Amino acid sequence: MTFIAFLTWAIALLPGFWGPQLSYGEAAALVARYDDWPQARMLAIFDCESRLHVGAVSPSLDVGISQINIVWWGIFDPVRLLRDAAYAVEVAHTIWLTQGEQAWVCAKEVR
Repeated sequence: MTFIAFLTWAIALLPGFWGPQLSYGEAAALVARYDDWPQARMLAIFDCESRLHVGAVSPSLDVGISQINIVWWGIFDPVRLLRDAAYAVEVAHTIWLTQGEQAWVCAKEVR
């Protein structure tokens, strides 16, 4: 783990760092910006992944409402992913275009 990855993970463990939790309607509006993916399913996946917390960080360093993995941090801004839900959903859509929903662990859990 790089120092920056460790620091991001450590800061995210601070109380209150996870930031606001979006309502289901707020998150649905962000997901609905893209009409070429299964909106209801992706919303359910994001709810499973982050409970719709904008600043969510997992132990495996997946960040943001859409839980973008550390492997993408060289391409996408991890700090912005933690603070900007619209950006996190935009990045998720970009990843979905190339990998589909299998990029998210919760895709196997959500029906």
